[in-house]
Order: sequence, then structure tokens, then C-alpha cells
Amino acid sequence: MTSPRSATGYLRPAGGSVGPVPGTGDHVSVTSVDQPAVTAPSGRSAPRFHLSAPWRRAWLTFHILVSVAWVGVEACILALGLTGLVDHDPALRRAAYLIVGRIGTFFITPVSLGALVSGLVLGLGTKWGLVRYRWVFLKLAMGVVLTVGSNGAILWRLRSAAAQVGRGAAPDAVDARYLMISAPTVATVLLVTATVLSVYKPWGRTGWGRTRRGWRPVNP
Repeated sequence: MTSPRSATGYLRPAGGSVGPVPGTGDHVSVTSVDQPAVTAPSGRSAPRFHLSAPWRRAWLTFHILVSVAWVGVEACILALGLTGLVDHDPALRRAAYLIVGRIGTFFITPVSLGALVSGLVLGLGTKWGLVRYRWVFLKLAMGVVLTVGSNGAILWRLRSAAAQVGRGAAPDAVDARYLMISAPTVATVLLVTATVLSVYKPWGRTGWGRTRRGWRPVNP
């Protein structure tokens, strides 16, 4: 469909008007254009995934809950590891190692994977991204290392220690008795560091993040 012509012969765009330019006698077309909700720099495609405000709050709540639970699990393993190493009651030491095996089996995998997955969703679905900001990238790296390590060698060693004690081994003969102190200590320090990074958000954008500064998400 063609646009109607004005009296001067210029095309009149649909939804617009033709008006004179002061001092020249020329006419120009004036149109009104709605601004898009999401804008992106020229030559770049808009983000494909963005969380709405209710979903963002739901995922953030879940992320905080499982992260706090993860700190609690590591603190329990550390307390039980110290009990098994230094307590003077042999029965209590054996019980500590048996409980550590159960805690590792039932809790490490759900809380670590829950924290990592929810963190990925929040990063991809909000303005923070995964590699746009240095603190987000560092937190992601620590989460991946902790998740892989906790569900790999650490979990296997905890189960092995519980199995040794269950077969009648003395607490002093447990292979992983020192690991039960060092591993949860390192994990707790890293998890607390990740919490501090989330609160203070230091260091600004990465080099890649600075090239994406033109994004304007609907719900940042």
C-alpha cells in the first residue's frame, strides 16, 4: 500500500506528517516511531534469554538457600573430622567417621549442583552474565572447582573412610582423616569468599564485558 501524497507532492508517511522547514520553503516528513524495549549496538544480536522479575527472585532465593546449606554441610564435615581426629573417645571417633560418610552421600551433591546450576541461570538470565564482570567470573570458577572436587575425589574419600570404620578399622587407621579437615576448610573459605564477592561486586567489567555495555535489558 502506498503512502498518500501531500499538497506539495511529497510522500506523506503513514502515521506521520509533512511540515515546512523554517526559512527554506522545503518540506520534510515527520514520523513517530515507538522505541523497542530492548536495544543493542549495531551489528550485535540481542540476548536470547532474560529472567522476568518474579523468576529472578525465585531463582535468587533458591540460590541463597542452597549456598547457605552448602556452607553448613562443609562446617559439619569439618566438625566431625576434628572429632574423629582428636577426641579421646574411640566410639565417638568411629561414629564421627560413619556420619561423615552419610552427610557426604546425601547432601554434598544436591547442594553443590543446586548452587552451581542456579548461579548459571542467574548469570545467563540477568545483566550480570557469566564473563561480563570479574567478580562473577571468579565466583563461577570457584563454584565449578568446588563442585567437581566435592563430587569427585572428596566424596569418594569420605565414603571410603566410613566404609573402613564400618569394617572395624581403628579411627587412627582411616586414610582420609586429615582430608576431612583440610577439604572442608578450603571449601568453607571459598564459599565465604564467593558470598563476599556477591555483596561487594568488586573490580568492574572484564574486557569482553566492556564491549557489551550497550545492552539495555527490559528488567535489568
